[in-house]
Amino acid sequence: MIASIFKKSTPFNYIIFSVLIFIAFAIVNFIGANQIIDLHFICTKAAVLLFLSGTFFALNFIIKKNNLTKDSDYAFLFFLLFLLFFPSVLGNLKILFANLLILLALRRVYSIQTLKVVKEKIFDASFFICLASVFQFWSLLFMAVVFLAVFFYVARDYRNWFIPFVGLAVAVVLFVLYGLIIDRTIFINYTNSIVIDFDFMYFKNNFQNLALSIYTMIAVFFIVSLLLVLPNKALNKKAGYKQTIFTYLIAVLVYLFSANKSNDLLLFSFFPLAIIATSDIEHFPNYKRNTIILLVILLLALFTFFTQL
Repeated sequence: MIASIFKKSTPFNYIIFSVLIFIAFAIVNFIGANQIIDLHFICTKAAVLLFLSGTFFALNFIIKKNNLTKDSDYAFLFFLLFLLFFPSVLGNLKILFANLLILLALRRVYSIQTLKVVKEKIFDASFFICLASVFQFWSLLFMAVVFLAVFFYVARDYRNWFIPFVGLAVAVVLFVLYGLIIDRTIFINYTNSIVIDFDFMYFKNNFQNLALSIYTMIAVFFIVSLLLVLPNKALNKKAGYKQTIFTYLIAVLVYLFSANKSNDLLLFSFFPLAIIATSDIEHFPNYKRNTIILLVILLLALFTFFTQL
């Protein structure tokens, strides 16, 4: 049943997603919260909900505009389920905002294949990624995705290889101006974040470790499945799938390199993995197989969600 519900994109599905997201957000941020609910608390949580909503709007735009999936809502479903695996993400304002900036960058990166206003898209993508690095330094690694898109679609024009550095320069100038005029401590905070940390002993309980293990197995399953069928994909789709896999790998590197490590950092990997998982479901028109896969992931997501509260 679950496979048939989301097989076709409908307004009713968006209502379902909106309700489920709000319920999960409310459970994580308000129910059992040991904080004083004052104006600052309310404004912070309102910003979290705003960035969370913006994330799904950006997800919808990227998918529909670039035809990354068929006319289904599986990608939204997978993204929501991945959020449930790591409920603390729903309260992490900084990571949500950084991820939203990365999605805005990917929106421009994926549309480079249309070969329209290419230079503006390369600049915009680079600029958004540099802004995201202010909030999570190693998200700067997503610049590699921009260069990959240049290589795939517009490599012949040598000027396109230099535009990302222009975007970087503009972001640096704005960053320096902000630091000099408004808050000089931002320089110290930024330089302190430029470290590589491979310490993975950050789990507060075994259920966080379990959630990470399950998520990793799901990712391996869908990526291997896509790699096996990739040779059979249409030629005009292969570059997009390779780009999506590469984006996922970059997101994993962001998680591996970042200091103050937590499962929240895996948020950067949700979008590409949702696209990869959707391609698997859409490639195999086996109703029973897809229903079993979706139900298993749903049950695992609900289990890990409630055990980490």
